[in-house]
Amino acid sequence: MSSKTIRGLVTLLAITLCANSGWPQAGRTRVDGRITKAGKSLAGVLVVLSNQDTFEAFRATTDKYGTFRISDVARGTYIVSILGAADEKLYRQALQLASEPDAPIELNLDIVSGPTGPPASTPQASAPAATGAAAPDAKRAELEALVRRYNSALRAGDHQAEIAALEAIVAADPTSWDYLDALGNAQMTAGDYEHAAESFEKGIQAGQQLASSAPSSDPTIQKSDRDRARDGVVQMLVSQGNAYLNLKKNDKAIASYSRAAELAPDPSIPYFNLCVLHYNAGNQDAALAACDKAISANPTKADAYFIKGSMLFFAATKTNKDGSRVVPPGTAEALRKYLQLAPAGTHAKDARQMLQLISNQSERSGTGSGKP
Repeated sequence: MSSKTIRGLVTLLAITLCANSGWPQAGRTRVDGRITKAGKSLAGVLVVLSNQDTFEAFRATTDKYGTFRISDVARGTYIVSILGAADEKLYRQALQLASEPDAPIELNLDIVSGPTGPPASTPQASAPAATGAAAPDAKRAELEALVRRYNSALRAGDHQAEIAALEAIVAADPTSWDYLDALGNAQMTAGDYEHAAESFEKGIQAGQQLASSAPSSDPTIQKSDRDRARDGVVQMLVSQGNAYLNLKKNDKAIASYSRAAELAPDPSIPYFNLCVLHYNAGNQDAALAACDKAISANPTKADAYFIKGSMLFFAATKTNKDGSRVVPPGTAEALRKYLQLAPAGTHAKDARQMLQLISNQSERSGTGSGKP
């Protein structure tokens, strides 16, 4: 495997950057699940899985036992939405769907407290221009109708109608960060990265305003609303970085990922994205530093070890008398750690090849035990 190969590999990784809490595991599998409410099976509800890495969408309707099955699903981070028979939103949350390499993903959800996650409920209407009691009621009725339209489009898989409904919702209530987030994701799926970046920026601003609002400013806003908005800002910053990456605006992508890393409780994802971007830009020192920060934040992040080991392997410039290269310290350790965490991972073959080359060079130079 040549340096050109690894450079192409890392570029591919950059295109499919993860947007939330973990890099997708290798291969595809099926999702088996059951949806209940307070322990009672929910029949006839629609389960929608929206992949935040590839923007694929998967749908299934539960049977009379509340169970469903979806085939050919990649492991990774998904927005999981559940719609009732009348298209009402029952649940929406970002979840990491993972399993062992040869096992299906189990997704069992019990909905006990009503709608969860953005945008599970009608957005709060902003102050209307008109006065009088009828104005807020009319505004809320308009928003509720738009939300029903959005949910119907989501159920039908009508992507353009989904975007149109979301655009109408955020036009009616520009402070609704969760629907701006949903609009940005829908635009990403459609390949409209420019408008997606703009939607995420508006959502980031609205989310930051809510997250930083004083409890006394609006007694109806709960602490959980502020916490969710704070998490949403981090998610939108990473998604915005992905949009800029697709637009080949690497400087803006780096800025978005850096802001996400500063705010995220677990900054391993934005730091990993920064590692890949800096590598592609030829900034190896910055790339290695970002990878080390990703590993420090999440020592189980296998792909960070692979990228670090690969960069060190191909950065080797010192040669022995026989022409073999001397790799920097930590190269083999990083590659072995990747294999320990992901023995059947996407890059396992490449990691073993690099370790074998290191072993062969050590045997020829007599500087090591030869153990890969």
